[in-house]
Amino acid sequence: MNATQTSWMVDETGKMAVKKIFKLEDLSNNLDELSQAIPCLTGQTMISKNQTPKYPHFTRFANNDRTNRIMQEVYAADYANFGYA
Repeated sequence: MNATQTSWMVDETGKMAVKKIFKLEDLSNNLDELSQAIPCLTGQTMISKNQTPKYPHFTRFANNDRTNRIMQEVYAADYANFGYA
């Protein structure tokens, strides 16, 4: 639960081991580029309707100062590496 997304993408020295990061929120705009990197995705289209349950936006939880401080501390590497500062 406490693992950062960054921890899955770095090597044993802490150096970023991936060349390109695709953010889920931008995936529909980047599908062509992703398809070039992963050929089995060629010709695929995004589902136009999100079929997952509607969850509260993460900022709802960040309105609490203590929760926001914990999130910023635990996921500091992700905020920095993925531009969510």
